[in-house]
This record gives sequence, C-alpha cells and structure tokens, in this order.
Amino acid sequence: MFIFGSLAGCGEKPPETTEPVSDPGTSSSAGDAGAASVIVDDFTVQCIDGSLFTLSEALKDHEMVLINLFGTFCPPCEMEFPAMQEAWQQSADKIGVVALSVDPDDTDEILLEYAQKLGITFPVGHEPGLGLRERFVTGYPTSILVDRNRRVASVEMGAKTSSQEFLDWFDGYTGDRYDPAVCTYTVNCYGSENYEDIANVTVNFCTDNACFPVTSNDKGVAVFTGPPAEYHVQIAGVPDGWQADGETDWYTELYSQTFYVAFSQTEQP
Repeated sequence: MFIFGSLAGCGEKPPETTEPVSDPGTSSSAGDAGAASVIVDDFTVQCIDGSLFTLSEALKDHEMVLINLFGTFCPPCEMEFPAMQEAWQQSADKIGVVALSVDPDDTDEILLEYAQKLGITFPVGHEPGLGLRERFVTGYPTSILVDRNRRVASVEMGAKTSSQEFLDWFDGYTGDRYDPAVCTYTVNCYGSENYEDIANVTVNFCTDNACFPVTSNDKGVAVFTGPPAEYHVQIAGVPDGWQADGETDWYTELYSQTFYVAFSQTEQP
C-alpha cells in the first residue's frame, strides 16, 4: 500500500510533515476496539566505532528508543540527520537513538566518513539480518519509536527537517502523555500540484463493528485515536472540485502512523 509517505522520502515527494493535532471536529476515538501490539525482538549490533548497541540495555535508561533505518544512497536520509542529532542532544535523557544502514554497500569505512561529515555522535551500525526493514519499511528514511516493553509506539517514513519536528514527535510518546494502549493515526490531505492543504475530507476508520468518521481541518489534517488495531480506513467524502489520487481504501498497522493522501482538481464543466 503506497498511499502514505512523508517529506522527502526516497522515491516520494509528499508535503511537509504535520504533527498530530486534536482540533474540535477533526479527531475521533474508537474507545475499546480491542488491543494488540507489535513487539521488536531484542537485538545487539556492533557499531562503526567498535561499541555494541543492545536494544534492551538502551531501554533500561530511556523511555523510548528511536531506530532509524537509512542508507547513504538516500538524500532525504542525509538531510534529516543534523536535525535528528540536535533533537537527540536535547532529549538524550529520555530518548535513545540508533541509526542502522540497510545498504550492504555501506561499509564501516563509508559510514564512519558519513557520520563524521554530518556530525552524528549517536550509535550507527548495520541493519541487515534484523528483519526491521521487511517489517516496517515502505520508504527511506524510516524511524521507529520503541517503548520500554519493546512495543512499537510509532513509525514515521520520510525526513524530518527540523529538530523541533523530532522533539514534538518525542513529546507525544514520553512522560504522562504516552499511553501504550492508545494509537494515533493521522491522515494528511494535500493537493498533488502545489501541496496545498485540503480541508473537509471525510475519512472513516472502521472496526468490524463500527465506523468513526473524521474530517480534515484547515491544515488538511484528520486525527483518529484508539487502541492499536488494524483499522479499515476509507476516504468517504471529498470536497467539491477535488478527487483522491491513487488508493482510497487501506488498513492501518498496530502502531501509530501518519498517512498522506494526494488530491487533484477535477475537470471544471
């Protein structure tokens, strides 16, 4: 399913990331729709500086660990690392970070030079063999937030271009604001020609028993919260003069996600 993405993801060109918001009339909740979770297996990787990074050990000292999947082939990956570095430096007491290359051609030497060029000081290593790419990646870069129970709290695909975007994302999943029994699904609606925000798009989030309509606000954002589940999502209503490009029907995963849906203008009579 290729309807979603994020800013400057490799092979994608959707609009700027908008953090989840909860404006009156733009959000909905499923209540108790049945809980589930996705657990990341514990792993240890040897980092390019010779040290070892173990997920469970990092989670003993942090509320969350950010696993970033990237490759030196990917310009958006390179674009977001300075922002990630700055955000990590401001929140290292709460958030652990490890960046894992998915490219077998990225040798330790290449990654060392890459990290030095970008000023990366958090752990950097190799992903191949861990299964993270197969489970979570739809484009690069992909960032996975994992909580202390190794549950996937949130997955974002695409580059965040400011440290504040990372800090806002972290803030939603740390401290008292984080509830492992609740997921946030954000649908961003934008014009495919000039990336303008599309308001008044109706999006249905459905369980086997009920559907919950959400309407995009003036920023083109519709937010749905509920227990982690495979919600059936449908674009149910589009404002006059617009049509959805590509898929209008898909399913969520069992963790918080942000989706992007492109719209184009219809032919005027």
